[in-house]
Amino acid sequence: MGVGRSGNLGAQVAKGKVTRHASRSNMANCNCFFCLPSPSEGNSWKSTALCLLGGAALASASIVFVSRIWEKFRQKNTVYPEDTVVLHQFQRAKHVPSLSPFCLKLETFLRMHNIPYMTILDSPLSSKGKMPWIQFNQSRVEDATFSVMFLSETFHIEVNGMSGSVTSQQKAMSRAVVSLVEESLYWTVAYCRWVDHVDQTRAELPYDGVLKFVVPWMMAGIILREMYAHGIGKNSREELYRIMEGDLKALSDLLGEQSFILGERPCEADCSLFGVLAQIMWTLPGTRAEALVKGEYINLANYCIRMRELFWPDWSRIVTEKH
Repeated sequence: MGVGRSGNLGAQVAKGKVTRHASRSNMANCNCFFCLPSPSEGNSWKSTALCLLGGAALASASIVFVSRIWEKFRQKNTVYPEDTVVLHQFQRAKHVPSLSPFCLKLETFLRMHNIPYMTILDSPLSSKGKMPWIQFNQSRVEDATFSVMFLSETFHIEVNGMSGSVTSQQKAMSRAVVSLVEESLYWTVAYCRWVDHVDQTRAELPYDGVLKFVVPWMMAGIILREMYAHGIGKNSREELYRIMEGDLKALSDLLGEQSFILGERPCEADCSLFGVLAQIMWTLPGTRAEALVKGEYINLANYCIRMRELFWPDWSRIVTEKH
């Protein structure tokens, strides 16, 4: 369709039907990129700044692209240990093991069930364009949810990661919690991070130089586009925070005084919930999200601390290591 539109536009231009920018007087009142004054009209610094910014972004993107290609080639020819899960994920962050709730979810699941694993940081995205993904012997599984399903079957873990006898009601509740966390709360937290409080996020990124500015800018566009396609992004800023507060209240009420979200045994739902709440707890200081978790819904904050102490005793070492 894009080719057709371009062709129609070219035909209209040829026939003189596109006249919006035809005259110099119209250009003077237009602020679009193509009608910006030339350097000779006193705006050379703007042109220079645009060129420098564009060149820096292009150079950074090129470096990242080449490094990704090389990494993909290197991993293709790497032989990993037998019977060990190879977890491919993003780089570590400054205050959490991963800025991706889904990477943190999957690694927490591996630790929860004492599954032998190794991590490949800053790995190329999966063929689905997503992270994380895993390899196990001759198998390759993409997406955190399908990875949990694969691991549960391979290591004989009960459905939804719960051990012991599990009722159908518990299984249903676990799935409902995962859906609430990953299909609703996740998006509002992503908005809070990448759109509403990008300065706090920039401080968490494991990059230096221009990437520290380019990555948040790119992520903001990606998140807003995906939120709009999802439907939740059609809401206003205030409406998004109302959705967040409603989700947090529901989870807080469900947790109550229990050790884990569904009682005294951890399950996949705890991994999903911890993956998102950890972002609020330790990477979004001074935000409305943090105020809710550490204030009105304090049992969620205590839950996060309990999960970290139980499954991440090496948390401090991991987040302070240089990767």
